[in-house]
Amino acid sequence: MGIPRYREKDESASRTGQTIGQFTTFKTSCPNVTYFGPTVLSYPLNQSQGVWTRCWDELHKGPPFREGGPFFLVRVTSEYQDKNAQEYLYKSYKYNGAFTINATASEALAIADGYAPTARSYGAQAFNKFRPVKPKVDGGQWAAELRDLPQNPWPWSVTNLRNQILKFKNLGSQFLNYEFGWKPFVKDLIKMYETSNRMENHLRFVENNQAKWLTRGGIIKNELTTTSSQMTFKSYPALVSWFYSQNPGPCTKSVITRDTIWFKARMKYFVPDLNVGSSRNIWNSRLVRHMYGLTLTPSLAWELIPFTWLQDWVINIGDVISNYSNSLYDNLVTKYAYVMRHRSTSIIYDEEVPLQISSPLCVGSNWGPTKPVPFKLRAVFTAECKERDGTSQYCFGGGGFLEEALTPRQERILWALGVSRATI
Repeated sequence: MGIPRYREKDESASRTGQTIGQFTTFKTSCPNVTYFGPTVLSYPLNQSQGVWTRCWDELHKGPPFREGGPFFLVRVTSEYQDKNAQEYLYKSYKYNGAFTINATASEALAIADGYAPTARSYGAQAFNKFRPVKPKVDGGQWAAELRDLPQNPWPWSVTNLRNQILKFKNLGSQFLNYEFGWKPFVKDLIKMYETSNRMENHLRFVENNQAKWLTRGGIIKNELTTTSSQMTFKSYPALVSWFYSQNPGPCTKSVITRDTIWFKARMKYFVPDLNVGSSRNIWNSRLVRHMYGLTLTPSLAWELIPFTWLQDWVINIGDVISNYSNSLYDNLVTKYAYVMRHRSTSIIYDEEVPLQISSPLCVGSNWGPTKPVPFKLRAVFTAECKERDGTSQYCFGGGGFLEEALTPRQERILWALGVSRATI
């Protein structure tokens, strides 16, 4: 056991009140030039730059450090890619200074405040996915559901096909027919074929690694989503309109969200009476029945109850029951088991400022020629959360829609279920 500790670091440097530049207008036109006093321009209020970090972890003896424990870190970073200060002239106007994006890290800070420890709750899902001895095919469920094998979803008759399409209620039924009928049926057939070809390797692996410590793990979830939108220009300062070759903006706001969850554990299993090498016919062994999922278990009973798949969207009861069923067979124990999670949301503002300038020379009564000098501005605000926590096979939670939003596929299934039940 380590000593719990909390650390906090704030490297944010306030930019409030800092001078960004000076704007000057000429008192008279060319060729007689005199100046008005310059207007001092400052950064927008509450704009900051830097790093804000909060960390909860444990202090262990070392070096060398041979122990670990829970870890939870929340960090917000701000980065402004400003345009460096220089002098810009346009006829009777002059600006001497820099440009920046008029945005703050407030949205990223709000996201960071909403982060909470969740890694541990994915333990049941991780064990169910990465345990050394587990069924390769859900043969029992497949056989029990053969009686509900759907008919051809699209009748061959053109007239019937047209009637099916025009009848709104049948659209949902046919979608569910595909999602819960033909799609899993074909997938199970493929898995049975692949498992049969590799069964010898599966059996030898189980026999050779009996009662040995194995390192298991991998990716549980890896998602990346990106959205973008347009908004009015956010460059600061906004100069008089003559400085621009065209209307400035729009500013593009991009939100990039990443979520990666992975698992690492040291496991050991013991299957009683396992002796594949001396068996006369390994295909009649209890291990083969387990690999094909042909043993009646609490997990099989759960899967055959109607609408348990919908319950598993809310909370991972199915994973917990599956781990319990498998543990009755393989007596799995662990030396350690950790789930790690890294979440981040980056809010990016990009804008190209179409600035133009004129020659500083005044010839006769005319100003010099103008030329475009466009440049790009960017501001990046990132809220991220890194965590690690010990877990077990029986941790409830882990990504149900009480914690996370429904996926597009889940939304389509619920829509189709509602349509198929509608009295239309």
